Amino acid sequence: MVKSKQAALGLDFWQDPEHAPTNPTALKRTFGQKGPIRVWLQLEEKRIPYTMEKVNMRCYGDKQRSFLAKVPNGLLPVIELDGQVVTESAVIMQLLEEVGAPG
Repeated sequence: MVKSKQAALGLDFWQDPEHAPTNPTALKRTFGQKGPIRVWLQLEEKRIPYTMEKVNMRCYGDKQRSFLAKVPNGLLPVIELDGQVVTESAVIMQLLEEVGAPG
């Protein structure tokens, strides 16, 4: 049934999410390079390669200790860029504007 639905829709449900359109199961997006929603959409729109680490929201359980070591207050979203940890969406988006798409 799934294969017939996939064929009818012209989709590949098993396509590698790293190379597929934006997907909540993708942990890394490289856009052919090696190596949260508005911020996530900005990364996608500007085609900025990124690696994502999924973190529990408090309503779903405790956050990982490794995450809390970097972000003691546990705020999301967060970006670590060149060793700097930033948790404010507007500041993250400004940093992404400055970084822009790769060469």
